[in-house]
Amino acid sequence: MRIAGRYGDYDIEDTAFATGGMAAVHRISGAELVFKRYATPVVEPARLGMLEELCALGRNVHGEGVPAVGDTVRDSLCWPIDLVTRRSGAVTGVVMPLLPGRFLRPGGSPRTLDFLLLRRAAPPSAEVRVAVLARLAGIFAWLEELRLVHGDLAPKNIAWCDAPAPGLCLIDVDGVAPADPPPSRGVSTPGWQDPRLVAGLIPAHDGASDRYALALALYRGLFLVPGNLARGADGRWPRPAAIPPDADPGLREALEATLGTPLDPDGRTAPGAWVELLDAAFPAGDAAALRRLDDAARPDRPPVVPAVPAPAPPDPPDPQPQKPPKPPKPRLSALPALWARLRRSPVATLRALAKRVVSVSFVAFVVVGLGWALISGLVGSVVDLAVSVRSLFDPPVVPHTKAGLALDVGECLVYPVNEKTLPVVGDCDELHWGQAFARLPLDVRTVTLGELAKGADAACGRRFAELDDDVRLGFASFALYPNVQAWQSGHRTAVCVLVRSNHAPWEGGRV
Repeated sequence: MRIAGRYGDYDIEDTAFATGGMAAVHRISGAELVFKRYATPVVEPARLGMLEELCALGRNVHGEGVPAVGDTVRDSLCWPIDLVTRRSGAVTGVVMPLLPGRFLRPGGSPRTLDFLLLRRAAPPSAEVRVAVLARLAGIFAWLEELRLVHGDLAPKNIAWCDAPAPGLCLIDVDGVAPADPPPSRGVSTPGWQDPRLVAGLIPAHDGASDRYALALALYRGLFLVPGNLARGADGRWPRPAAIPPDADPGLREALEATLGTPLDPDGRTAPGAWVELLDAAFPAGDAAALRRLDDAARPDRPPVVPAVPAPAPPDPPDPQPQKPPKPPKPRLSALPALWARLRRSPVATLRALAKRVVSVSFVAFVVVGLGWALISGLVGSVVDLAVSVRSLFDPPVVPHTKAGLALDVGECLVYPVNEKTLPVVGDCDELHWGQAFARLPLDVRTVTLGELAKGADAACGRRFAELDDDVRLGFASFALYPNVQAWQSGHRTAVCVLVRSNHAPWEGGRV
């Protein structure tokens, strides 16, 4: 297939070699280039202008001919070098450099940052880890100089190599945004999100978010700390407690300043400062400091697990007030007097007693009627309250085609309290539903509701199995799929959502 860019024509392979929820990547024949085809063309004016600037920057950095990738800080990003557009001006995709073979694993997939952070993945020596992480800090220092926000620093977006020299490449950079004003929306990766985003304090990652993710990558990459500093069940954030006692004081102070106060962005260490700190902590020719990192990463030594803050002690119970003694039961002294009255004048007494019984029966009837009405009203209110509360945690099964199928990767589905309104895209910090991690095309033999559900579950299950262990921990895959009417109107993708492993957003995936 041949496509026309602004600066040239390209022959691309029909089959994509990499796909995601928002784009598919095709090899370009006869060149060390790839074409990233967007699932939805870019039409927003601000985004179009940003792509124009990034393309100009990429052509300035990579130059003509075969682009060099990964040799210096500036060319360690896969900048777009051409745009493919429609007559209307919408951008349908970008042309970027092909990731060099030294950044790939034997099977051809990128050697992502996971293989540098995880002990079980046989990470490289401390010398390689320090060099790779220093390059990562240098890249983000340059992005700050350009006043750009990457917004999704995560292992899947980073490839590294150890030969012929340690290096690193930032894969996805066509989505970077200006730092000012701060982005109002963006993509993020679970486990690498800014705590301020998780807490709902910001709408999307900003420049300070890049600083937090960089510090987390350094913390895990230097000391091979397992897991991320996720918020605990009690709502508190753990501190970076796995820093070895003999770590460089400057590194310790910078890590604690950035990760120790997760909701305060002012004290986060700048990327340029990390470059200087790494140079000071591991000067060239000083093998002792690197040896200490290697010793801490030996397979026979258990990893230092970050300490989780102990839950706060419960408040002491309020003292129970002393109950007043029950008054003595009244004696039934009316019976002897009634018996004496019957003996004196039985007819008059029985007539008066009958009138009293009728009056008492009428009053009892009124009281019982009012009581029943009151109890019915209370029960109805309690039921309404229970339904409202239930809607927060277990929304009803309602077809909502537009909201679910419009969910982009990185966004989250939140069900509002009013069950008559559609689900909305909002904050990810919910109990039973969360972030969309993939949008996948559906391929079914017969268009029935059962086949659509089966195909969506299978596709999302396969993509979920490809996620990092840290992302899948405690979560399960949940597929949102179109009904037959939505399929016929053009909605032919499944949205894969991370949900708690013990609950789902609702009982059926048809949205």
